[in-house]
Amino acid sequence: HAPQSQELICGALRLLPGPRQCYVKDALVKLTDREFRLLLELVKHPGEVMTHERLLRAVWGDESIGEVQYLRVTFARIRRKLDCGLFLGGVPNYRT
Repeated sequence: HAPQSQELICGALRLLPGPRQCYVKDALVKLTDREFRLLLELVKHPGEVMTHERLLRAVWGDESIGEVQYLRVTFARIRRKLDCGLFLGGVPNYRT
């Protein structure tokens, strides 16, 4: 586990877990708590294949297992926020 204050970088994306801030290049991108937690879960595990179950459990808890639509909707919102012409790589490690 990375310390909460450590900055995580994935290409043009920079996440600051402590203050829950997301930057693309130097632009602050406002994410909801769940959007941030989902993106953080992916960035913390570069190169790993993340199952729906693992992502749902990490972000929404055990009661959400099987609710794949949660992921689809949240990833769509994240993509819209990040794809404002600054971040061209899409969301890392997830294919819909």
